[in-house]
Amino acid sequence: FGEHDNYLHGGEPYQELIHVPLIVIPPKSMQIAPNRVTTPVQLVDLVPTLSEVFRLDDTKSRDGQSLLPLMGGKGSYEARTSYSQSPTELAVMRDGHKLIVSINDNELNTAKAPRLYNLEKDLGETSDIYGEAEIATTLVAIAKRYLGIQSGNSLVDDADLPIEEREALESLGYLD
Repeated sequence: FGEHDNYLHGGEPYQELIHVPLIVIPPKSMQIAPNRVTTPVQLVDLVPTLSEVFRLDDTKSRDGQSLLPLMGGKGSYEARTSYSQSPTELAVMRDGHKLIVSINDNELNTAKAPRLYNLEKDLGETSDIYGEAEIATTLVAIAKRYLGIQSGNSLVDDADLPIEEREALESLGYLD
């Protein structure tokens, strides 16, 4: 690799290590024209997608959502906050931005400054805009909440979270 001084897997969660293309070839009977989708998706979306493609009676509640609306250009797909975690770093991606924070035992480690990148303007993650962007505060609150859930502790008051993030966590059963 070499980008960001990473030469092996398991380094800091920059795009060159965590962004993996997903290639889907639907059955011809679905008549979905080939296209390129740039909306970030998550692995949790595969089961609902496959259930819909193969018309499986899937009555279980799933965290993911079908990717067919993205593939066929019909319907809606709600982009969500996504996370990538290594033993020492956590990345929180939302609204075209990525926050990378250092962690230690599922808590923020302030020894290394957080970094924030606008992935729409800076795909190579070379310009840290942490001190300049308003979204930094929201992403730090989301990172603290995520780490609190991982460790079983609440590090952030629910009121500090944006309404859509709070509703998403409530729907997953993380908040009352």
